[in-house]
Amino acid sequence: MYDQSDFESPTFDVTLFVDQLVEKSLSAGALSSSSASQDEFDSAKLYSVLSQTMTDLEDLNDKMQSELTKQQNISRQEIQDQMERVADLENQHHRCSDAFSKLEEDIMEISKKLVSLGDQLENISQPHTRISEAKLLIANFNQFMRSSFPKEKFLDEESMLPEYVDLLTKMKLVLSELDESKFQSAAGNIRSAHNAMESLLAEKFSVALSGNDTTSMSKYAKLLARFECYSQSCVALFIDQLLNQVSVESEHLFDDILSKIPSIESKIQAVFEEPESVFNAYLNRLFLEVVQQHMDKALGVSSVEGRNVSMTKQQLELLSSFEVRVQRFCDRVSAKSVLVNKTSLNALRLKLFSVFVGCYVTNEINVLTSFCREISTNFYSARNHVKKNAQQLKAFGRKPFSETFDYPALVYKDEVAKILKEVKSCVTRASKLLNSNADKNDLGNKLGDVILSAIFDDNLIYVLSLISEGTPSTASDLRDLKSEPFLTYFAIVSRASSIVAEVNQLYKTCILHNPATGTGIVTSQGYCEEQRMNKLAEVENCINGGIEKTLNFYSAWIRKIYANQNLKEFQQMDDESIMHGPTNTCRHVCVFVESVIDRVHKDLKQQSALGGNSCRVSEILLQFGLKFHSNLLNQIQKLQVSPTTVAFRSQWTCPNTRRLLSRSTLPFS
Repeated sequence: MYDQSDFESPTFDVTLFVDQLVEKSLSAGALSSSSASQDEFDSAKLYSVLSQTMTDLEDLNDKMQSELTKQQNISRQEIQDQMERVADLENQHHRCSDAFSKLEEDIMEISKKLVSLGDQLENISQPHTRISEAKLLIANFNQFMRSSFPKEKFLDEESMLPEYVDLLTKMKLVLSELDESKFQSAAGNIRSAHNAMESLLAEKFSVALSGNDTTSMSKYAKLLARFECYSQSCVALFIDQLLNQVSVESEHLFDDILSKIPSIESKIQAVFEEPESVFNAYLNRLFLEVVQQHMDKALGVSSVEGRNVSMTKQQLELLSSFEVRVQRFCDRVSAKSVLVNKTSLNALRLKLFSVFVGCYVTNEINVLTSFCREISTNFYSARNHVKKNAQQLKAFGRKPFSETFDYPALVYKDEVAKILKEVKSCVTRASKLLNSNADKNDLGNKLGDVILSAIFDDNLIYVLSLISEGTPSTASDLRDLKSEPFLTYFAIVSRASSIVAEVNQLYKTCILHNPATGTGIVTSQGYCEEQRMNKLAEVENCINGGIEKTLNFYSAWIRKIYANQNLKEFQQMDDESIMHGPTNTCRHVCVFVESVIDRVHKDLKQQSALGGNSCRVSEILLQFGLKFHSNLLNQIQKLQVSPTTVAFRSQWTCPNTRRLLSRSTLPFS
């Protein structure tokens, strides 16, 4: 017979159970018939075992079904009982809630009655209290009218000090409501007692401060807070002691202060009721007294002079380094301190350097101007050149061959880079020290003026003017030429274009403010741009005028060469030489013209590479070609007589002349 637990096991397997039944039936058959073979299968026995098993399983199923029905009935009864209990609990909860609400309403009603009763009692007691206080104030005031109030009875014990301070405070309030002219004696006695008490408390605070007695300092600081001169009597003494712990001459001033910040904050918090205001007062005096003195000593500037003194480049660089160090110090204090007001700290930093702003722009401009003047002096001295003023230039132009110069050597090269580098350093310093746009615009405009004066007026325009005045231009000068023209002017034009490009790049990246990149210092760019464009236009006019004079110079030299040619040069040539080669004059002209064209191409190629006007080469060669063509036609007309006509036309058609005319970009036919 099987039990229910046999089939409820988690390891129960139906197939294994059937196999066990079959094995059991076979085993029983083998034992009952000893003569039967082991391999013989008894189906009747197997059927009997399986039938009996099925019967047992059905009986077990009926038994389990009956038990299940019984348990279901029990569960239904328990559920019904629990639901009845829950309903009963809900009824009890509702009754308790109603009772609690009723109790709360009763409590509120009683509270209202108690408050009303308290107000009535207070209204009754307040007049009595006020009358008592008024009587006491009148008595004390009357005492002050007769003589100084005897403070000894309050000062015998430290615990009486708060009461005496409170009395003096009330007397001051009473006195402020009265006409002092009628109570002069009382007013004098009250003020005398008030000042005496303030001095006494300040003295006690000073003693406690010297002894580093934090508890006593806190007690006296609270009492001194009731007096008008609280900051001078208490806070100032405390800050004085803190500042005396810092050495103005220390090379590691900022690190020394930072190391003390935590202990200073904890001490301020332990002594004063408003530690934030005291700590910010400490920082204010630290900046304007200690740090300021430290900077003045390092810069070699006296505070008596108001720091409105001229500074050297080294001093300006040192001032800029101080700005970086102070900014780093402020950042570290902001991160390390819990009492600091970041807005106030930044305002202190600006105020610290604001005393230098008044003379800073002037100093920067003076330093840059001196630097440029030194470069100019050294540059011209190295070339043994004495600069000429306007009158000397005019005189120089009237005597073009009295002096000769290596003109390209007089144009700045590395000097421009040095000046622009110095300007960038100046802008870098200014971006740190100047905060208002007005100051930055002022400095930027003045920097632009110095740049234009030092690079253009002092050098480039001067050299262009020197060349222009030194180039023969009058009819008599051009007619009396004695030496071949110099061919270096277009190299100077190329160098001028490079200088203009460098200056424009500096303006774009360093002077003029760019909101997208944040570079530059000049936000109001009207004046700065106007000055730059005017100066560039002046340079352009000088270059164009010089080109015109130079081409006229070259044309006059060609005429000079042609002037030596006459009919005899052709008459001395036979027909074969005329047809196969140019005359000496033609060869001389071609060599000169080709050298001019080569120099124009070579010297102005760099200008086009730098983004200059690529059409300038063509324009110059076109003008030169027109002049050359005019000279050539004049020479043809001059020699257009028989029998040399054929001979000169042969010169005209020679390969060298045709090639030069094609390179000059002039459409000859």
